[in-house]
Amino acid sequence: MELRHLRYFVVIAESGSITAATRRLNTAQPSLSRQIRELEAEVGAQLLLRSTHGTELTAAPNNTNFTTDRILQVFWTGAKYSVRPDLDLTLAYYHQSQNSFVIGNGTNPTGTCKTAVSAGCSGTLDAVSFVADYRFARHFDAYAGIMWSQAQNGLISGFLRATPGVNKLSVYDPTVGLRYQF
Repeated sequence: MELRHLRYFVVIAESGSITAATRRLNTAQPSLSRQIRELEAEVGAQLLLRSTHGTELTAAPNNTNFTTDRILQVFWTGAKYSVRPDLDLTLAYYHQSQNSFVIGNGTNPTGTCKTAVSAGCSGTLDAVSFVADYRFARHFDAYAGIMWSQAQNGLISGFLRATPGVNKLSVYDPTVGLRYQF
């Protein structure tokens, strides 16, 4: 799948017609139609209903529950250090950030979050982990580690230990195990 196919599809969906999209993209209509047909063939579904009055999204990509783009940004970095040929230490940092994508309605016309912990509200998750991995045989190793994570606002709704009304949650998760590597 090519990124330009997706970009063209988004512009057509926003513009409401292929003709209007060709003006925005500064491209020819036959070329744009061909690109969309290629995208439809790749996903195996018709994405647009074409008519003389414009285009409409089909049910395949049409999720009108959200009036703003749902954006989840993820950053991860880590380092692995071999202390000895049979012992590795790994340290990692993980960050996740979500924008607010709540929808407005009659009681909430601005689409703002009623409570900070609603799943559609903006939020962050930060985590740091440390793992020691010891290879004691050719195909076997044992590992032990711990991860600390802190979620805030909209991202804590997915945690089991989230307390209603509290917009921050910190968790420590230990792990140990044996692994067979083929």
